Amino acid sequence: MVDLLGKLGMEIVNSPFLSIMILNRDNEIVWHNERFARDFDLGADLVGKKCYHVTGNESVHAFCPLDESINYGKRMKGFLDFGDTNFYFFTVPLDENHAAKIHVFLPKEPDNKMVSE
Repeated sequence: MVDLLGKLGMEIVNSPFLSIMILNRDNEIVWHNERFARDFDLGADLVGKKCYHVTGNESVHAFCPLDESINYGKRMKGFLDFGDTNFYFFTVPLDENHAAKIHVFLPKEPDNKMVSE
């Protein structure tokens, strides 16, 4: 079972459908998967950049879910309207200095198609 869980974990981390990043307490990206870089179209390596700069903001927004995960050890989830798409995310505290954010953009109108990569 442990081997299967390890394989599942690697498939999730390398998923072409899920954007994943790990942040430190200073809101700096310390790791991200390839999908995260593609979603924000800012180059292949965003390590060292502030997460809020990547999303086009000048500072951390109030009630940042990653801050909640790092500072209080809470798992957070949310759903945001981004105009053309919707954005679903959840955060996971990893240790006292790091948290992960997993997200996916969802179309406003589902096309009911199956997609593979």
